[in-house]
Amino acid sequence: MLDPFHLPRRFHRNAMSNRVFTTRQGSLRIWAGLLMKPDERSAHLDVEQDSFSAMWILRGKTRYRDAQSAQFCGPGVLVCRLPGRRHSTVPVADSGLVEFFINLDLSWYRRLLALGAVPETPCAELGWDAVLADCCLSLLAKLGEMPESAWPQALAESQALLAAFAVGSRGQVSQDPNIAKACTLLTEDLSGQFSIAEVAQRVDLGFEVFRKRFTAATGQSPNA
Repeated sequence: MLDPFHLPRRFHRNAMSNRVFTTRQGSLRIWAGLLMKPDERSAHLDVEQDSFSAMWILRGKTRYRDAQSAQFCGPGVLVCRLPGRRHSTVPVADSGLVEFFINLDLSWYRRLLALGAVPETPCAELGWDAVLADCCLSLLAKLGEMPESAWPQALAESQALLAAFAVGSRGQVSQDPNIAKACTLLTEDLSGQFSIAEVAQRVDLGFEVFRKRFTAATGQSPNA
């Protein structure tokens, strides 16, 4: 299985933590997990949920579909299950799908949405960020160990992670159509059938201009 992000082995596992904390404003449920989904048995078909989920694809592919759009989502894409929107997510068999997810109650999601501190679209390019990925694992580990009284810390760290997702998914990759197209081409061609120069040509950029813009937008070189 080719791994475009060279995903470290510590991410190749299944782990979840589902906590409900009691606060003065009602219950606070934070659910996070790291999941490997080898085939379509892990699909969610035509579902509508009353909470918010953000899923960062670290390896492999999934298909997302709702009434407005349908697309393949590969490594680095942030897939969001938005409350009240009926949708389907289907892992692509044998793609080695690995995803990190975080789920938040509807009332708390609405508070963060009003601040612009959560992603607002179903699918967006986030790319790879090693520090952010380790923050995901850190939150997952801490959630299972936090006492009931530590809900402010759990909420603060979850908010920080979702805000990082929101900021990252609004970054230069999604704003630059040439680089967004290049990311799609690269994730669709994991066997490396065409060269980086050919990718640059397909997005109508000179090789050196493409290399610099790609690196600036994603934080890594096209070869990486």
